[in-house]
Amino acid sequence: MVRLGTTNNLVDWFSRSRIYTNTRLPSQVLDLCMIAPLQCVEEDDLQGIAPNLDIQNFNPDPPIYALKFCPVPGFTSILGIANEDGNIAFQDTDKETPRMPLAGLSAHNNAIFDFSWCPTDHNRLVTVSGDQKVALWDTANGELKRLRELRSHSRSVKCVEWRPASTTEFATGARDNLILIWDTRSNSDTRPDNIVRNAHTHPERQGADGASVTGLVWLDDNNIVSVGGNDGVIKVWDMRKNYSLYKKDPIPKQQIFHPGTSGNQGYTGVLHSPSSCYIYVPCRDHVIYKYDIINAVQRPISTYTGADIDSFFIKSSLSVDGNYLASGSSDNNVYIWNTSSPGGHVANLGPQEENVTCVAWNFKENILASCTDDMRHRIWRPGQADKERVRGLATMTGKRPEPVKLSPLPSQLSTPSSLLSRAQHRTPSSARRSDRKKSTPLRTPSIKSFMTPKTPGGTPGASTSSLATTPVSLNRQGVKRRRVLEEDKYDDSRKDARIEAVGLSITNILQNSPVKHQFSLTKRHCSTLSSPSKRLISPRLFSPLRRPTPLESPLRAAAVRRPLEIVPSPTANLPNFVRDGISPRLNINQERPPRKPDWLTQHSLEKKKSQATKSPRTKTPKSKKKIILNKT
Repeated sequence: MVRLGTTNNLVDWFSRSRIYTNTRLPSQVLDLCMIAPLQCVEEDDLQGIAPNLDIQNFNPDPPIYALKFCPVPGFTSILGIANEDGNIAFQDTDKETPRMPLAGLSAHNNAIFDFSWCPTDHNRLVTVSGDQKVALWDTANGELKRLRELRSHSRSVKCVEWRPASTTEFATGARDNLILIWDTRSNSDTRPDNIVRNAHTHPERQGADGASVTGLVWLDDNNIVSVGGNDGVIKVWDMRKNYSLYKKDPIPKQQIFHPGTSGNQGYTGVLHSPSSCYIYVPCRDHVIYKYDIINAVQRPISTYTGADIDSFFIKSSLSVDGNYLASGSSDNNVYIWNTSSPGGHVANLGPQEENVTCVAWNFKENILASCTDDMRHRIWRPGQADKERVRGLATMTGKRPEPVKLSPLPSQLSTPSSLLSRAQHRTPSSARRSDRKKSTPLRTPSIKSFMTPKTPGGTPGASTSSLATTPVSLNRQGVKRRRVLEEDKYDDSRKDARIEAVGLSITNILQNSPVKHQFSLTKRHCSTLSSPSKRLISPRLFSPLRRPTPLESPLRAAAVRRPLEIVPSPTANLPNFVRDGISPRLNINQERPPRKPDWLTQHSLEKKKSQATKSPRTKTPKSKKKIILNKT
């Protein structure tokens, strides 16, 4: 066993030894150092907050709804506890506390569901309650002094989160489906600085159970993540926008939908480690999902199972370094996962008598706090104590990280022709070895066989049976090319043998192809493969790498190309309508007979022709009566 204080020193020593290296402490070693020594002794098994003495509102066992450590450096040992009666209490975990209920300070007339410390001032605290109020407190000198009481929510306020590195701004979410951004510098207690309406509306479950904000967390100074009670959607909001001006449902910056088909898609909260790009979202389907929120990946990176999360009162907590995730459970246990090892938990803390609702990691030391429904809370520390004083231990499950299965890389890259010939000559496993020794199918030689110089004692064409391999690097590839250019002798006989092997392999493929073709190689096409003198010509043979013979110039060798008709092709002997002159496309430019006009055009032409043959119309003289009237 490890004594008190030894575990942190051991982990610090490992961390210091790996400052200038890229190695990481194995997860199993880290689990044995950090999680295995955790235990709860008799002095750390405490009784929560004392109930109210009011006879009318007397509650003998008020459960704890919120449990958090102070994040301010120098005060990380202070543990805050809030219960159903609306009381809040503070405990210094570094000091010995008598085993009796803590004296609570009255903050609200209803249950306190969440509270948050100011990240820079340990004396400033904000609480949210079922009385629909948000209160800002000053906790100096062990007293609770109300600074502000903010009222704008219409239902129970469920979560609150202080803005990073800010002393005046925080966000609240409630069952009225609103996200409010408050600024204590404002003089109004009813007008928030920014409002996000209809943040998580379920299309099929309208009302109290269908629209609620259950968790908030800031990614940075401007972006906040919210989760809902039933819609199964994770949303990211950019608070630089003024959502108060939206008349319709606001559009988030990003949103991630629930990956499963379970009916319980309500999220109980959301966690984020500032040192990573991941968020952890516990869900009522008994799974905690891990998402890459920066890139908005829709599928979860990993999932963590084992805890029984059946209500919104069961919360989770993430260690400050992001290595461990803890969660309460309805089966009276605290479950702990190593975030680098998804799936089942690595340890559980217990046993305990009632359901574990809230857990909280300390921001500096390896200390964990948990509370149960029997109005008790426990502090789990690494150390060694007598068995009589121990009230709970960490039980390791012996889980090992699953090895990463990498698919074996092929040692050689095959050309398409070699793959085809391999498929044609496939034999049963019993006869495959014997056939491989007897004969090997012809394969298309790779570029490596053309680039490799002739070895002493080697036979021409011996390298054509080997598979092509990719060059290791461009530098080595350049060395091979320069080596070829520096050679003064070029063996034409070896080249002829290689070219002839290429032609034979192509012929073999065409004859043994599993696809039945309706053509045959004509004598004109096969003649190119009969002798090395009529060899197959390809553009690769006229590449700049080929050194010209002394009888020809470099320009002539690079420019002269033989026609592509000699290359054997599956469509070589098919009819060519253009070449034979029987294609209907050839008559496009010929004169066509005039088209007969339709009846309407014909009628118009006849009418114009008849009007042209008529005699011109003569003018009639004016009547005498009209002339007489004009004179008078």
